[in-house]
Amino acid sequence: MDVLMPFSGQQSGDGLVQIDLRQLGQPEIFTGRDDEWSTFSFRMRNWISGALCLLSADELSVLEQRLEPVKLRDLDAVARKKAALLYYILAMKLSGPALVLLQRCEASNGFEAW
Repeated sequence: MDVLMPFSGQQSGDGLVQIDLRQLGQPEIFTGRDDEWSTFSFRMRNWISGALCLLSADELSVLEQRLEPVKLRDLDAVARKKAALLYYILAMKLSGPALVLLQRCEASNGFEAW
């Protein structure tokens, strides 16, 4: 996945360069250990909002602060696709007790899982 971002080094005519995100890596798998949570959540938030551009940091914060569950039936088609992709990402990045918690959420509902 290539992303165009402002860059202060060598620039093209529009001031942007391509960055190969594969070289930057992605968050490690989270097992549910409390001592790993801070680093994992920081990296996941930035990967989802900055590298993948799936949801903004503000949108992730809104999901975290909701008092009512997010139901897929209440979402439009675009939001349902984003929720399903977030669910898939979490399924690939969680293991152990953290994955068990994800499995208890509504299938494909990454918004509620987040």
